[in-house]
Amino acid sequence: MRVLIVGNGCRGYEKEVNQFTKFFDYTFTTWRGIDIVPEARRCGIKSDPGANELIKKADEVCVLGSRLHIGQRGYNGEFTNAKVTVVDIDQDELDKLPKKYIRINIDVKTFILRIINNDSLI
Repeated sequence: MRVLIVGNGCRGYEKEVNQFTKFFDYTFTTWRGIDIVPEARRCGIKSDPGANELIKKADEVCVLGSRLHIGQRGYNGEFTNAKVTVVDIDQDELDKLPKKYIRINIDVKTFILRIINNDSLI
């Protein structure tokens, strides 16, 4: 199961993010990104418990524009055993994430357009 988590860093790219959701089984938002994908459920501490359970069961999690602070991933960082890819423009925030996460330092819109257009990320 593939899961997308949309954070506040996607603000301004609503059209592209909503196109990108078609590649995932479920889309969730962080508290600050809740209006970016209106039909998505919120994940994290102040959220729908069912959303967090689905994330725990995922095989792949793609995170766009969220630093995945403790409120999103829990104190030990093990909110899921899935392969986690985090896309964010802020390298300092990416550096704080667990080393096992795939961290991509790029603008969210550029990342989405390259995936949709099947272009290389390198």
